[in-house]
Amino acid sequence: EILTLMGNNSVVCQVASRPRPISLTELSLQNNGTYRQSQVTIVYESENLLAPQQQVRFSHCQSTENQETYYSHEIEDALQDMKLVLATWTDLKV
Repeated sequence: EILTLMGNNSVVCQVASRPRPISLTELSLQNNGTYRQSQVTIVYESENLLAPQQQVRFSHCQSTENQETYYSHEIEDALQDMKLVLATWTDLKV
């Protein structure tokens, strides 16, 4: 995974040569991806996954907001009819 900082608070995340812009700001005013990010945040908080001793669950040097955005994008990709998803696995309960 290669992260490239761009202007306007975005990062281009390249996974297997597939660039995708990821917003670093809160997704509160964007489309229905907001609802999924809110769900992810609620699960993180309710399961106490945001406690400092639990931070090992996230990628090294990545903030909680970046990880929530990443998971939200993965869920969004899986639910779009135009995207081909071979396998999607999201384990929010640990």
